[in-house]
Order: sequence, then C-alpha cells, then structure tokens
Amino acid sequence: MKVNYYDFGMRLPVYDTNILNITNVMEKDADFTLHENLARIILETGDEMNQSTNVKADMTNWTMHKTHTGFKQLSDIVIGIASHLTKHKPPLYTSECWGAVYGESDETKEHNHWPYLWSWCYYVKAPEGSSPLVFPETKPIMCFEPNEGDLIIFSSLARHSVPPCKCKEKRIMIAGNIGVQQI
Repeated sequence: MKVNYYDFGMRLPVYDTNILNITNVMEKDADFTLHENLARIILETGDEMNQSTNVKADMTNWTMHKTHTGFKQLSDIVIGIASHLTKHKPPLYTSECWGAVYGESDETKEHNHWPYLWSWCYYVKAPEGSSPLVFPETKPIMCFEPNEGDLIIFSSLARHSVPPCKCKEKRIMIAGNIGVQQI
C-alpha cells in the first residue's frame, strides 16, 4: 500500500493564560494550596518512567489524575477552559495527566500527542532561565517562555519539544491530553 504525504500548512490553535490565582486558593482544612500540593506530589513521586518516554527528565506515571485529587482538580480546570475553545462543544475527558521535573540538561524530544484533541502544560515552577516549550513547525518558530502558573493548551497535532534545561533550579510542570468521549 502506497501512502502519500502532503504538507497541509494548516493553522493550529494555541491558547495560553495564567491560572495561578485559581490554583493558589486554599481549600477548607487544607495545609497547602492546590498549586503547592501539586509540586509536593510530583517531587515525592519521583521518576516512575525512567526516561523511557520523549521526556528525558524525572516523570511520574501517565494516570496521576486517577490517583491524586489535586491532579484531578487541575485536569477539571483545564477541561473547563478547553471546552470553550471549539465552536461545537464535544464531551471532553482527560485521557492522560503526568508531572515532570527538569534539572540541568534535561529535555523533551520533539513529538506530538495525536490522536487526542488537545494537549496542555501547566507550569508549577518555572525559575528564571527555564527552557521554553518549542513548536518547531510554526513560522516563525514559537517558543513559549513559561512563568509559574501558566497554562498552555494546544492542538495535539502540534509537534513540540523542550530544549535542554540550562538553569540549576527545578522546572516543574504538569502535562495532559484531552480526548472526546464516545457517546
């Protein structure tokens, strides 16, 4: 079977906002804000994937939203925002959600998240000099320079990477994939 490939040159949406004010809210009887709790969980969990994925940094498992309330809360916030990004409102769900801690020289190899609809990154800690999220297929190349609390939602078709980290402090982030529920 012969397959032909074409460069469609299509435009893909990228949405970014800062939700630190939402994730920094203290819950009743809680010792940590959601934001602080997420950082703590990721650091405590450590590297469960042993750099076997595109992420060449310490990475949790893919299903943190199923086992940790804070990840589920964050995923629900992202789903709420993502539901406004399309004209038609398909029923969305979080398929995967994981955390990663980047140290000096850690990186993520170029990849995409097809067949999902949306992918997203939330920046828990983004010290000065943190590596950007790079979309190499854009013209000009888009480099998203993260700040603490930034959320970026983008088409899962978009190829992206993170160049080697140059800062000594930890860059902590959470990523996820959003699919459309079958009805």
